[in-house]
Amino acid sequence: MHGISFIIPTYNKENLTLNCIKSIVNLNDLKDISYEIIVIDDHSNDFIFKKLSTSLKLLNLHNLIILRNEKNMGPSYTRNHGAKKSKYNYLFFLDSDTEILEGGISNFLKKIIYNDAVVGIYDLIPLNRGHFSLHKAYLNYFHSYSSDDYKFDDFAAACAGIKKEVFNKLNGFDENIKWGMDYECEEFGYRINKNGYKLIASSKTKIRHHFPNGIQAIKLYYIRVSNWIAYYFNIKKNFTRTKATTPLIAIGCISSLFSTLLTIGIFMFSNVYLSYLLTFFLFVYLFVFFKFFIFIFKNNIKMFVSLFSINYIISNIIAFSSFVGFLKFITKKVLN
Repeated sequence: MHGISFIIPTYNKENLTLNCIKSIVNLNDLKDISYEIIVIDDHSNDFIFKKLSTSLKLLNLHNLIILRNEKNMGPSYTRNHGAKKSKYNYLFFLDSDTEILEGGISNFLKKIIYNDAVVGIYDLIPLNRGHFSLHKAYLNYFHSYSSDDYKFDDFAAACAGIKKEVFNKLNGFDENIKWGMDYECEEFGYRINKNGYKLIASSKTKIRHHFPNGIQAIKLYYIRVSNWIAYYFNIKKNFTRTKATTPLIAIGCISSLFSTLLTIGIFMFSNVYLSYLLTFFLFVYLFVFFKFFIFIFKNNIKMFVSLFSINYIISNIIAFSSFVGFLKFITKKVLN
């Protein structure tokens, strides 16, 4: 059946999920298009689920379907569950903490005719305030925006659509990838391209995202990167790197960590050679992220110092958690 099935997994996010659905319903893009919205609750807290169900029913939408997993199953299973219940020929995935912007679906419908899957991007403005949230939005936008569509390797299901027949032929997301790994989208994108299907990113399809701030953001980076590294080495697949995961970016992050360690070393030992090394690694770090810093300066000079500092902190966390992830992989190999 011709139309779009929006699939939204959710877990303990009542208000954000409600706002995500409202952003779909309010689109002028969908006035002449058949669509349904499938919300799949991944076994949230009972109280939150009841509140969400009540709020959704009050919207009085005839094309809204509410499902609930019998237990917490993770994003891969949850998205697949929604896809199995869908009735239209296009599947469009959104995360519950996002809101889609006007024009995004019109663009998707134009692009999907000549492609098999289309991924959107995060807008420059996040849904929530906060320095870490703003940094994340800027970083994603900087690495993903392009005036032209381009081949992509990550089916980023926070905002991505695909032909249902292609999704079914590939058996959807890998359900062995659970919460914390956060690699189901990269793995699925890998299979889309490997099997000869066309996956592109198109910047005219945009969402705004609610990002974590402060300690929560740091913790999330640590968990995701450490698990990502351990998983990457374990599966032994040569995934194509995105612009944010190139060797050059890795060098920049490692340089930031070395800079921090050398600063501590200089404070403790006052060694002139450590100062030379510190200067070198700081130069490398600044070189790697120079274009991003220029981007921040042009878009928000008032927040430049804050966002510059956050980038340094996050780079340290990424480098450290990558090392932890590699140790996880080695430890597992030794124990097995």
